[in-house]
Amino acid sequence: LGLPPIMKAAPKGKKLLAGLIGCGNRGTGAALNFISAGPDLHIVALTDVFQDRIDATRERFSKLKMEIPTENCFSGFDGYKKLMALPDLDVVLLATPPQFRPEHFKEAVMQNKHVFMEKPVAVDPVGIRSVIASAKKAQAVGLNVVTGTQRRHQQDYIETYQQVANGAI
Repeated sequence: LGLPPIMKAAPKGKKLLAGLIGCGNRGTGAALNFISAGPDLHIVALTDVFQDRIDATRERFSKLKMEIPTENCFSGFDGYKKLMALPDLDVVLLATPPQFRPEHFKEAVMQNKHVFMEKPVAVDPVGIRSVIASAKKAQAVGLNVVTGTQRRHQQDYIETYQQVANGAI
């Protein structure tokens, strides 16, 4: 079927430092997914419009023995720019409401950050065109961009797909 093998975890490699943009339930879940995907993966910065969301996410990570420094936490509508300006950050996780995603993605590419975006990536034609333009720029400079694709990587879904493709139904 041409499907790549599914790994249980990413292989050991370079330590990756990530920042979370959007500390709600989905954002915090995405950050937890990120750190559990393999070794040497760390959340080191947070931003959200609301300080209480940042505080709750920091508390959750501190229980996992992963302290996120206060100086790497930014609240307000411009917090994403401050987070992305951090020089040692490799990856940003975009998990805000989708109407903000095109602007956040554009900034991530301008700051040379690899990106994980929750879906949907935009909510209107203007946003979609912005995401397409940013994606072309990201590809041109060698940045990796991934969108929410849990079903494509979930082992039981792949096995069901294979059974259907082989004529089970």
